[in-house]
Amino acid sequence: MEEKIPTRMGLNTPQDLFNKLKWEEARLEETWGVYESFNFVVTAWHLYHDWISVEGDATAAQIDRKEQLPPDAAKLLQAMCDLANGAKHWKMTRGHSLKKQVITKIEGPIIGDWLAVFDDKPMMYVTIPPYSLSIAELSAFVVGYLQWIVEGDDQPFPDHLTRNLEALRDTSA
Repeated sequence: MEEKIPTRMGLNTPQDLFNKLKWEEARLEETWGVYESFNFVVTAWHLYHDWISVEGDATAAQIDRKEQLPPDAAKLLQAMCDLANGAKHWKMTRGHSLKKQVITKIEGPIIGDWLAVFDDKPMMYVTIPPYSLSIAELSAFVVGYLQWIVEGDDQPFPDHLTRNLEALRDTSA
């Protein structure tokens, strides 16, 4: 079969797509809207799943860091898959996607926490047991995780990301 040229549009490395993700995060923070949420989760999932891989021009160090993610961080990145696929496809029907799904509840856009109240901006909320997170919280963690994978050099996984997520653990159940 004839090899085809890459059809990427000026984004050629995981760093390039991470920079796009940060740009999308800035747009998301302006509105917390559904369209901006959609763009953010699709880019985040494809960066994590496709670009930070052997096929995706990632460095060996980036792939190693991806494999060293703490389980709860990997779970939040799996939530990006759930949201991206749920947003792109009318109904999830593939067994492997349904089996891996970590989100048990999604609601919104609503005013569901103090940030939404103060900003007067409804946003999406997801439950990824044992966490219930707004898109604001989820996007901050996802950017932090992906920043460590893409730009982390020889640094260990940032403790503050683990502590901050643990502080949001729902202990009511």
